[in-house]
Amino acid sequence: MDDELLKKARSKHNKYILTVIVLALFAAAFFLGFRIMGPGAGKAGAGGSGSGGSVTISIDCKNLADNMDMLEKPELEKYIPEDGVILEPTEYSFDEGENVYDALEAVCLANDIQLESSEDAVYKSRYIEGINYLYEKDGGKMSGWLFSVNDEVPNYGASKVKLKNGDKIRWFYTVDYAEDSSM
Repeated sequence: MDDELLKKARSKHNKYILTVIVLALFAAAFFLGFRIMGPGAGKAGAGGSGSGGSVTISIDCKNLADNMDMLEKPELEKYIPEDGVILEPTEYSFDEGENVYDALEAVCLANDIQLESSEDAVYKSRYIEGINYLYEKDGGKMSGWLFSVNDEVPNYGASKVKLKNGDKIRWFYTVDYAEDSSM
């Protein structure tokens, strides 16, 4: 009788372990599958099939790297590369209809760069809260993220700007929004 109880206990234990392993595999497949199938799938900085063309996108915080005395929280220093370059100019192949925000999201995902954004209900556009753990006002009252397309800073959100073949997009952290938004 003891052998039979022992066999049942082992069987239940084995089923429990098997269930845990299967659930862990499903969880891993879900997260890896999302990453593989999300924006930027399949290429280290490229997006979709490229049916719309390609652009070059870069991300930097050079302005803040040159003005470290303006950093509000010293613990953020580790997120600021010495040269201020978070992402070197990277080619992004896009599908027709994609916008500047789509490109940013894809290259951040493909290059493991932290990105946080929210929907701005007033302007009906994406608002970039933080990139690489640097947020608005981390570099002073007038600091935050801006972007330029072909060296021009638009006065509307990134999700409103459609990508065009050959565009050069630069995301940059400014310590003086008033000065840099009028490039």
